[in-house]
Amino acid sequence: MADLFDFDYTTEQQGIIASHADTLSINAFAGTGKTATLVGFAQARPQQRMLYLAFNKSVAEAAKQRFPSHVDCRTSHSLAFATFGSRYKHKLGQPRSLQARTVLQATTPRRNPDEALLFADQA
Repeated sequence: MADLFDFDYTTEQQGIIASHADTLSINAFAGTGKTATLVGFAQARPQQRMLYLAFNKSVAEAAKQRFPSHVDCRTSHSLAFATFGSRYKHKLGQPRSLQARTVLQATTPRRNPDEALLFADQA
C-alpha cells in the first residue's frame, strides 16, 4: 500500500484529509479522486476504525485492496443482511427466475383479471 505522502493530493483533498469536522460531505464528479481522498483520510487516522459503504460488491471488493486494514469495506446490503437478513436465511433457496406468470398472480386485481394481463404484457 502506498504511503500517505507518496500521492500528490490537491489543495481540496488535503483540506478534507486534514479536517477534524464531525461530518464531511464530499461532492465531486466521477474520476476526480474521491476514493483516493478517502484512502488518505483513513491513512491519516490509523487508530480509528472506519466503515466504507459501497453500492455494489465489486466496488467494495476493490476498495478492500486500497484501504488500510482498519477500514471495513462493505455494501449497504451486506450490512443489512448481517443484522436482519440472517434471520431469513432459511428462506433464501436456490435463485429462481421471476416469471411473468408469477408477477401476474401477485398483481392480479381480484375484480378484473384482464386488467392484470394488460399490465403484465406492458411491464
